[in-house]
Amino acid sequence: MTIISAANGQTSDRWLRGAVVGLLAISLILSLRNLWIDYRAGGDPFRQGDWLINSAAGFVRRSLPGDLVLALSDRTGWSPLTLLTAFQAALLVVLYSQIARLLSEIPARVAFLFAFCPGFVLVFWAADPMGTVRKEMLVFLALCLCALGVIRDSRARLLAGSLVFVAGVLAHEAMILFAPALAAIYYLGWKRSPGRPADALLAVGTFGAAAAIFLIALKHGQVPEPELVCQALIDRGMSDQVCAGAIKWLGVDSAVALNAVQTVLSFDRAATGFSMGLFLALCPLFYLASRTDRPGAAAIAIVLLALPFLPLFLVAIDWGRWVSFHVFTVVVLGSLAFRLKLVSLQKDLGLLPLVIFAVTALCFSPLTMVGLNYGGLVRRLVLDVSSLLP
Repeated sequence: MTIISAANGQTSDRWLRGAVVGLLAISLILSLRNLWIDYRAGGDPFRQGDWLINSAAGFVRRSLPGDLVLALSDRTGWSPLTLLTAFQAALLVVLYSQIARLLSEIPARVAFLFAFCPGFVLVFWAADPMGTVRKEMLVFLALCLCALGVIRDSRARLLAGSLVFVAGVLAHEAMILFAPALAAIYYLGWKRSPGRPADALLAVGTFGAAAAIFLIALKHGQVPEPELVCQALIDRGMSDQVCAGAIKWLGVDSAVALNAVQTVLSFDRAATGFSMGLFLALCPLFYLASRTDRPGAAAIAIVLLALPFLPLFLVAIDWGRWVSFHVFTVVVLGSLAFRLKLVSLQKDLGLLPLVIFAVTALCFSPLTMVGLNYGGLVRRLVLDVSSLLP
């Protein structure tokens, strides 16, 4: 246990808070810059293409957001890409503001450890732009809103978070895998403020709606002619390059996805890199668990929160992205547990381990797909700054 004076502890904690704010700002700026690059390039096949899936070839999963964008484009005369980019930028800013509020509710050293975890979005998105502005932003925001709703006993936040969660599942059916984390937030809210039937009705309505949306999505997983989905975008002035990712996969059989996973895993370097990234992402979390007054329960909770996302590893190769899903739920529920005093630090989080974790996270983090991002955020910053120099 690191021994520091109260005065030195307060000073170091202020520096740690400042580092978290700095990381938030850098990560947001880099994410917005990457979004601008996507916009100038005509859109990315996944970062924008998935949002622009539409019903031009018949109703299909994930199509409602795209239908809304196209309808608004037709009414305003604005490009679908312009409207979508503006929405993604606004969603990023709102999400980061809620992450900042959530981290501000917990001890500075815990917040620092969470923020600089290489699997958490602040580092993960900033280091590898491939994972940014995807549809999980909606569910991430929903979890933050609901957790803050419990912390501040705000039904308005809880309701808003629940509605955003349903919207997230509507946008991408796999987001229903976050339901156990949301259920845990509801449960902690009931424990804090028991005897409120309206909260139970909200939970039933939220999970009922999400389950219905998920089942409908399973029945409408593909379209015979994804070219029509693409054509609806081309007719509104967009390039067909945006169709080469998520839209193309609307016409691909699930067996192809399984084969893609097996092919990637056949490369030893990719599998080894992923294993290293997974270790680096989880190590800070288990270190934190070991310093609490309930280390066993905290460690078990970390493992249990990973279970809902295991099916994703079998059907898609965005393995680093799935790790970020798990880490995000740990951060939100961990923050809530600390704030409600369900768990507390029994041993100090030493400054030296925190610095080691942070430096490691800045230099190495999981790739969005299978592998390790060598150089991480430091490499990204160097390359971005170099590109701006004359």
